[in-house]
Amino acid sequence: MIIERKDFLFLEGSRENSDLLISFAPFDKDNIPRFDLFRYLEVKNRQDKVHVLYLADVDNLWYLKGVKGIGNTLEETLQYIRILIKRHNILHIMTLGSSMGGYGAALYAILLKAQHALISGIDIQIGIVGSNSAKLGNSEMFERYTDKLYWDLYRLMSGHTHTKFCVLVGSLAPMDNVFANRIASLHGVEIYTCPECGHIIPSCLSEKKLLVDIYDEYIDTKMLAGYEEYGFYNGIVMPEELLETWYTQLFIEKRFVPEVFITLAEKFPKSGFANYMAAQACHRILRLDKEIQYRKQALLCNPPFENPVV
Repeated sequence: MIIERKDFLFLEGSRENSDLLISFAPFDKDNIPRFDLFRYLEVKNRQDKVHVLYLADVDNLWYLKGVKGIGNTLEETLQYIRILIKRHNILHIMTLGSSMGGYGAALYAILLKAQHALISGIDIQIGIVGSNSAKLGNSEMFERYTDKLYWDLYRLMSGHTHTKFCVLVGSLAPMDNVFANRIASLHGVEIYTCPECGHIIPSCLSEKKLLVDIYDEYIDTKMLAGYEEYGFYNGIVMPEELLETWYTQLFIEKRFVPEVFITLAEKFPKSGFANYMAAQACHRILRLDKEIQYRKQALLCNPPFENPVV
């Protein structure tokens, strides 16, 4: 059975199946939900093995106001899902999402006590400086229609022990690394770095023809034990000192001290991001010979980064 509306798509699996996968669409400026997972399931014939609920927040409020086609509030949307879970005798819940969808996947996993969540590119707090919710979200809409109780994902994850969070982070997305680093020590959190990927990790993995295999492993095993086969690294590759210095100077203090980033490049010579920022620093102080040196070293480590300088 297939139930499809503008905001959600439900694929009913076999009666014997007790797994539910809830997939959350990312931010869509055109308000056109993209049910990419549906096409994947059709190709792999996975709908016989797992029930799937694909959600799209066309209000772009990070799923904090719920999903229009299901309910007018977060609680109404959760209640609909709980009824679905009871009706189909669901015993195991998995969530999946990237960027805004990643926030929804993490939040709903906590509120529904899901066993597993596969997320990427998440904001750890609504409106936090440098986040996508701050850059793309409508602050007035957040204030008017959502409950601030659910704005702090870090706090919610800190007090939650039921869900295992598998977090993917792109090696070329420093902001995502900053936020992922801050939740890395929380209970049940496992982080994997995806080389040469930016913020939109599903698109990157799709281009590398890895996305289907990763979905398969996650649905079948509820984990990514084969992460090395995909070329992933366990944990965050970017040095914590570098990430926090970059974030604090450029986004909190709104200043740029070239000497600090040159020192960090010398401290972390194998870090592409450290060398990239050192090149930026040398450009600022007109040390062009050193700029070229650091830039060459950065490109040996990594391709260009996403929005590293404001």
